[in-house]
Amino acid sequence: GRLGKLKLIGKLVVDSVRTGHFDLLILDYLMVGVNGDEVVRKIREFNKELYILLLTGHSHDVPPLETLRSLEIQGYCEKSANLDQLIILVESGIKSVSQLRTINKIKDEMNHSLKKMVAAQTIELRNLLNNAGQGFLSFGHNLHIDPEYSYECIRIFERNIEDLIFPDIVFPNDPEQREFIASVLSTAINTTESIKRDAYLSLLPEVVELNGKYIKLDFKTIDDPKDEHKEKYMVVLTDITDKRFLENRIEKERNALDTIVKIVVNSDTFLDMLKEFNDFCTFGLNETLESGQPFQETVFNIYRYIHNFKGNFGQFGLQNTVNKMYHCESILADIMKDKNKFNIQYLKTCIFETDICSWLDDDLSKIKDILGKDFFVKESSI
Repeated sequence: GRLGKLKLIGKLVVDSVRTGHFDLLILDYLMVGVNGDEVVRKIREFNKELYILLLTGHSHDVPPLETLRSLEIQGYCEKSANLDQLIILVESGIKSVSQLRTINKIKDEMNHSLKKMVAAQTIELRNLLNNAGQGFLSFGHNLHIDPEYSYECIRIFERNIEDLIFPDIVFPNDPEQREFIASVLSTAINTTESIKRDAYLSLLPEVVELNGKYIKLDFKTIDDPKDEHKEKYMVVLTDITDKRFLENRIEKERNALDTIVKIVVNSDTFLDMLKEFNDFCTFGLNETLESGQPFQETVFNIYRYIHNFKGNFGQFGLQNTVNKMYHCESILADIMKDKNKFNIQYLKTCIFETDICSWLDDDLSKIKDILGKDFFVKESSI
């Protein structure tokens, strides 16, 4: 009963240290039922900082040095009638505890200040990225997007993108392209030679279309802050929709100017072409259809006229007219491929449904807006 009681006392000591607050513990090394090192071992499982002073009354029962080190026992003393040594060790322990408190307080204050500094810098960096007008995101080997990305990414993708797979959100409707992008990214990030890596990255698309927006992609490799031996990707996304729209508009205006210059410089040729086309629409087409020639020859003659007009007007840049003629050519080509399936009546229906006489209207209207109606009635101008 006495042995069980002593073991219970040892357990109560451990529980008291676990639930209470103590700065210093003075403990016998040898006790009946439980040794001091066993109690210390239990305490060290949850408390590494408690200052422990171990005592023994027998010089031949000194605890091994390894035991003192492994259990991080700060003081050891042999009991004697003279308590001076014990008092000095206790006072030394109290001073150590006081110094440790001071150190911990300073450390806590420094950690708090550091956290505030990091938080402030993080906010500043986030504000900078969020107001840069560009999207910034990163991902590692698994291609899952990291939680930290700029607000512009939400506007571009129209949703939160944390932990989504990068190729999936860039090409949501193209599985082959997703597979290709994932393969290139995985291969490039595992390549140590910079020349090869640049070659792989050059295969990635520079511009993609997302939700009606044109997005420019710039890929960069950066060190992984969580693992200094690994790298990850950072992608800079720039919305160039307005730029692309402006470029297309400039290109159209440039083509229109080129067309006007060609028409003015070669006005006689252009006016002759218009007259020839009008004559074909008014007389020539109907004469060809009613010529009584074999069906295949009739189709070919109309195809030849359309093809020549397409080439002539194409030299002047009348793209709307050229597109309509190209469409008519395709219909005639299909008819010639299977002449036994069609007849002259079907050919007439197709021709008149295409409304050949109106093919030039759109292009001529734009030319009239720039050069005026008189340009088409003058025989020559200087």
